[in-house]
Amino acid sequence: MKERRKTKRHTLIYYMRAFDVRTRNLLGYLVDITTGGAMLLCDDPIPTNQPFRLKLELTEDISDKPFLELGVESIWCHPDIDPHFYNTGFRIV
Repeated sequence: MKERRKTKRHTLIYYMRAFDVRTRNLLGYLVDITTGGAMLLCDDPIPTNQPFRLKLELTEDISDKPFLELGVESIWCHPDIDPHFYNTGFRIV
């Protein structure tokens, strides 16, 4: 498949936990991020074309703040290589 990404992807060594601000439920783990989007590794499939407010837990080596909130929209969701998980792509809005 041809790569359609316009910005460099940054793969993370430590997967930050990402929560849905509205429900306070864990959505998944931040796997990689660009200036325009992010990918989460999730236990369950996430509906596409849905707005979310994510709360990312930050570590002390990244920030002096405990978390970061950002608005995103789910744009795709596919099964991971491990059949117990799903990869979900989000556009930062």
